[in-house]
Amino acid sequence: MSLWEEREEEYDGEDDENPVGITYGEEKGVLQSLEVAQSIEVPLTANDTLEYACNMKSTVDGRGEGSVTTTFRHTFPSSSWLQGEAQFGDATALSVKGFRQLPSACFVFSHLSMHFLQDTFVVPTP
Repeated sequence: MSLWEEREEEYDGEDDENPVGITYGEEKGVLQSLEVAQSIEVPLTANDTLEYACNMKSTVDGRGEGSVTTTFRHTFPSSSWLQGEAQFGDATALSVKGFRQLPSACFVFSHLSMHFLQDTFVVPTP
């Protein structure tokens, strides 16, 4: 007899408030939240890369949160790169990042992002 067959026999209907409750023998487990994240990076050329990422979080009340992010990065031959990113979902944002290697073990990194909040936008500064 499998786990699922025993669960069906032992289920008494008292857990209707929590449909994801799992009862097995005397022990009971309850799934309170679930979080999933996945990404894929696609090299387009030797210098260009595209990345898709998504995440999803389910909460106890049955509603979920999540977002999808698309990133494009171009690497320049002179030890530098430029990256653009767009995020949609619960948080909507656009950002641009850049990196440049300077002589004598120094570098410059810059990041500008805009987060859109209910018909307005905010540009955070460091």
